[in-house]
Amino acid sequence: MKLMKDAVPRARRAADVLSTILDNAGVNAGSAVRVTGKGGLAPLIWLCRRGFDDVAYVHYHGGGPRDPADVLLILQSTPPAELEHLLNERPCVREGGVLIVQTPAVKTADGRDPIHLILERAGYLVERCIPHRSNEVHVARRRTTAACRQAA
Repeated sequence: MKLMKDAVPRARRAADVLSTILDNAGVNAGSAVRVTGKGGLAPLIWLCRRGFDDVAYVHYHGGGPRDPADVLLILQSTPPAELEHLLNERPCVREGGVLIVQTPAVKTADGRDPIHLILERAGYLVERCIPHRSNEVHVARRRTTAACRQAA
């Protein structure tokens, strides 16, 4: 019975963290939210129960809605190469939209975060990086075309 008691507070903490991340990123019940990855079912149900109407699961390689979303959630430990492939496959998030992705906490030899480099190459600006156990949750906003031109 102790395991069940421990699991409930842990789930509440995770829900509180996700709720805070979404609020800080300007995501609300009217946002078009897409969820992908092996762990996508739980956040999808959680969002639906909290009044998000435009929520859908999308498969990594096609399937699901084709229009870029306001928000894409990838709440599993996504390896860098897999994330890079996903972001290069098609635009998952509209310009100005938010990508929230959980990855392993890794650093390059010079101390840089390779996930930030992948996100920047794909046209995202990292707004927050939240350590969570041996992982990190990255919150990144897709740059607008004008911002991409200025950066080039």
